[in-house]
Amino acid sequence: MADSLSVGLRAFLPVLLIGILFVLAYLCGIVLLIVPGIMIAVAWCVAVPAYVIERPPLTQSFARSAALTRGNRWRIFGLFCLYILAFFVIALIVGLIASLTKIFTVGGLPFLTRVILSPLINVGSGLLGAVGAAVLYVELRRLKDGVGPEGLAAIFD
Repeated sequence: MADSLSVGLRAFLPVLLIGILFVLAYLCGIVLLIVPGIMIAVAWCVAVPAYVIERPPLTQSFARSAALTRGNRWRIFGLFCLYILAFFVIALIVGLIASLTKIFTVGGLPFLTRVILSPLINVGSGLLGAVGAAVLYVELRRLKDGVGPEGLAAIFD
């Protein structure tokens, strides 16, 4: 646990910078008729795991992500679509249940939805996205470099 925490804390600021650069590039791409933003998101989706595991210079993690995703971007785009669809279906079901039951209303807004369910859905979505990026990185490394999960576990040594 301590090893994992120390690795995570060492990478916190660079990962935060990667996230900011990613969002800025993605938003610029979305402004340019949506498709460039989607292309950026797919190409750079494993930039954070690439940085944390391989420790390239900060900007090289984007190039490494693009190299790893090359040849698999349509499949990755399909995974993104499935993820978004699943998120919306779960949110819709929870919203319907909360609307039908009208449990614990405060100020006319369902307390259960606003204070409990929405944050849980957002946390679950974030966790699923982070784990998905890590698993995708491992699979892309296995396909491109022949490195399996055992070889990647060495970052904690």
